Amino acid sequence: MALSSEDKKCYVLFCDEKYFYLMQNVIKLLDAFSPNKVLAYTINFTPKDDYKNVIWRTIHDANLLEFENTGSNHLIKNRWDKTMYSCFLKTSAVLNSLEEDFDHFIYLDVDTFPLKNIDALFDAGKNKARMYPILSRYLWEFMMYGGKGSPFTDEGYNESKTLEWWLLQKLGLTEGSYKRSWYRSSCCFYYNKKSKFFWQEAVRILTNEEIIKNQNEFFGDESIINVLLWKYRGEDFFDKDSVIHLDWSDQLDTKDKMDSWLTELVSSPEQSPELISNWQGSHHFNKAYMLHGKVAKMYWKQDGEATFTKVNHEQALGLNKHFVNKLINTL
Repeated sequence: MALSSEDKKCYVLFCDEKYFYLMQNVIKLLDAFSPNKVLAYTINFTPKDDYKNVIWRTIHDANLLEFENTGSNHLIKNRWDKTMYSCFLKTSAVLNSLEEDFDHFIYLDVDTFPLKNIDALFDAGKNKARMYPILSRYLWEFMMYGGKGSPFTDEGYNESKTLEWWLLQKLGLTEGSYKRSWYRSSCCFYYNKKSKFFWQEAVRILTNEEIIKNQNEFFGDESIINVLLWKYRGEDFFDKDSVIHLDWSDQLDTKDKMDSWLTELVSSPEQSPELISNWQGSHHFNKAYMLHGKVAKMYWKQDGEATFTKVNHEQALGLNKHFVNKLINTL
């Protein structure tokens, strides 16, 4: 059943100041492809940019301010910890959004590029939703990160080798108290006000100091969301072709490379274009709601720290602007 004009819908975005340039990408694309409002949450700063559909909201966090001002905090040891700690605040933004005057929400990570049929995700989500969020199915059944995550050993299947095992134990979820299902990506998801209990629990977990200090044991807020979906038997999902995942997309570091790659993508070939990790065939581009991945990256993780790549700040801004404009004009 489709949503009616009486249903109040909005998008939810979230970032710190470092990644605001990515949020601007999403806002510009939503402005081109959707009439719906955008709740844009920023951490410890409020943009002055004026967009017709954007409602700015600021999350104030004392730990991040202390680290930025002094270089030290009891929960944040380095710049990578700061990035992960900031990501943990995503669920707080989602929970806060439920207090706003909207009924249906689509959360988008700021490294997504919404496509022309992005609004159809509201209906797709509403038709699946129960009391929990609807995420897109991940490429693989298990998340691998930091050299761990696979349960398949020489001795057979061993769930204690999975990335979420530490969390399951810490949260007291034993055999029978959860039902593991295919891993889901939190780069985008649908939710409504019935899911408030879910986000309240997620926030309680992600603001727990022991969880924060052990963030290398799991894969950020996405692990917590998946574990809670297993706890509450939330088995619905968006299909893998709802998102086009980009891999090594930092290689799109010139306008010519971007133009050539987008031309191939829009032609919807049967074989996967370069840099796509989950191509589902010639139908994929026309079914996908968004691209997911950064282009012309300014930052790259190396040895626990975010370091600069060969693309500097001004180049990255110009290339991201070109990529967004090309998407708008092509679609």
